Amino acid sequence: MHSSEGGKYGVALNGGQGASFKASGTRFVEGSWSFKWNKKSSARSYRVEVNYHKYEKVGLCSGPPLRWSPHIETGGATENSEGVNRPDWNTYCANVTNGTWARERTDGKDYSYSAAVKFKDVIGIDLSGEKSYSRSHKLSYDIAGSNPKKLCGNNDYPAKAGKIVERKR
Repeated sequence: MHSSEGGKYGVALNGGQGASFKASGTRFVEGSWSFKWNKKSSARSYRVEVNYHKYEKVGLCSGPPLRWSPHIETGGATENSEGVNRPDWNTYCANVTNGTWARERTDGKDYSYSAAVKFKDVIGIDLSGEKSYSRSHKLSYDIAGSNPKKLCGNNDYPAKAGKIVERKR
């Protein structure tokens, strides 16, 4: 289950006159929705839809360069399995039993991914995405099956990790 109160997404700037886009910081955008993906055993990434606005100079006006900036999380939720490999994190692990587990702590690591916003086909680069966890913005796992399981974090134990994977013990 994914619930969202919003997140930070990359901003892209173009200096004009043939220059290419470059990532230029992030902007927090609102969201207030949740979605529960169906259980699957195959590796997949989850995608959250973010609406971007395009800002341009008009005529001879001297203003900021061409910019793409995030506007709002739309509530759209999809998944992708192409090119997704199961991560090998196996250091920061905790055993779990069948039931529902959720990362809710606010004092842990944020989720971040430098290429989270799939924008390469539009502007030539992908942009970053970052999410902070809280009671209303959490990541949940439904643990099921007869094999004993554990959850492993990428940069800390699951209760504080930015990213988490479920594994057999």
